Amino acid sequence: MGSLLRSEDMTKLQIVFDEVAAHDTVDELGKTGMFEFEDQNEDISDFQRHFAPNIRRCEELQRRLRFLAEEMKKLDLEPDDDYTQVPEDGLRFDNLESLLEKLEANIQSLNINCSQLEDNHNTLVEQKIVLEKGAEFFKNAPIVTKSSYGATDDIVSLSSTMEALGAQKTLSFRSAHRKEPDSLALDFR
Repeated sequence: MGSLLRSEDMTKLQIVFDEVAAHDTVDELGKTGMFEFEDQNEDISDFQRHFAPNIRRCEELQRRLRFLAEEMKKLDLEPDDDYTQVPEDGLRFDNLESLLEKLEANIQSLNINCSQLEDNHNTLVEQKIVLEKGAEFFKNAPIVTKSSYGATDDIVSLSSTMEALGAQKTLSFRSAHRKEPDSLALDFR
């Protein structure tokens, strides 16, 4: 295997091959470690080159990999050894692109579902607290006895409330539906 030192003799070659075979050919030549590639189109801007869309695809893959790495970091996960090995036949760009796209979509949907579950959980906890406070309020509220609409003997007893407050007296009164004057009775114990 040769090296690319300045003192070594080098030969300049021009290889012409079909664009379809370009990736595989350059890949094999690069693996030998004996080739240096020169840009023959220096006057063309980067955006005018025919490989510019592939560079944008690579940048998109890089963004997806950063996203996946951030999500793993949030969960304190380390990649397994099984996932860091490249298959012997290599990993095709298109396969990697579709795999990362699926993983990103799955993780984003999981994040949305997790957020919705947290919101639902918080709503249910809030409703539970409201129900507990309501039950406590009604447990200590005045008790209405003989309650019926239009009845003339409605009696409201506040004894349970007074007892809850620690009072020693009971207050009761008759409804205002009666024709006779209202009576107010205080019972001190």
